[in-house]
Amino acid sequence: MAKRSSFKRIPQEQAEQVLTKVLRFRRTCDKYQRPDDVNGLLALFRRVSIKEGFTLDYVRHDDEMAGWIRPYARKYDASPEESLPPVIHLFDRDKIAGYRQTSELDELEVETLYQYLDYEKSDLGVFEYAFFVIELWSTKAYWHASEWLASTPIFTKRRFDSFLSKAKKPGKVIRPDHYGPLVHLEPEGGKVRFLVHCPVFWDRIYYLNCVVSRDGRVDHSGGKTVADLGGGFIF
Repeated sequence: MAKRSSFKRIPQEQAEQVLTKVLRFRRTCDKYQRPDDVNGLLALFRRVSIKEGFTLDYVRHDDEMAGWIRPYARKYDASPEESLPPVIHLFDRDKIAGYRQTSELDELEVETLYQYLDYEKSDLGVFEYAFFVIELWSTKAYWHASEWLASTPIFTKRRFDSFLSKAKKPGKVIRPDHYGPLVHLEPEGGKVRFLVHCPVFWDRIYYLNCVVSRDGRVDHSGGKTVADLGGGFIF
């Protein structure tokens, strides 16, 4: 007898509604000033919230090869200069490179961001939270740091087929029996799995595996490839 999966299916239509808003936001994000951009993103996920009295903000890092943000939460009525966390200097890339323990950086992010975020304790809630956190960290990224923004989650057969139809030399394709996200909700946190199309370096559709920890962190990694679409592009 086949082992029954502990993952539940998120309705494709509900996930697609969230994705549609996110893709629209990506196209207009540069029109927003800090911190309206990250707070505008948060507003798209109605099952995700920030602690009352707080708002999202971020510091930006730029170098010759990449640009990215380090988001954090601050009191709503405090100026960005007054509200920078005492440990925000550790967000400097050079200092992070010399930081001893990955776990210490995780604790730093919990202290300055995740402890202020919350989500509805439901299948849809943990899915939206994982999606939001990944999108948040990629906001306004560029060059090789923007691979996620060049990618597109897939929640419907129609979107899956649209990427297949554009492939010049598609290879092996494994069609899923459900195109929407899969979620395993736990008492604190959970696991989320969904399809992603990535055209960078190697054009493909694969499963992204996400783990939402009890402290709010979201770790994610690429899983099984279900469609080989041929050569991708390089930034």
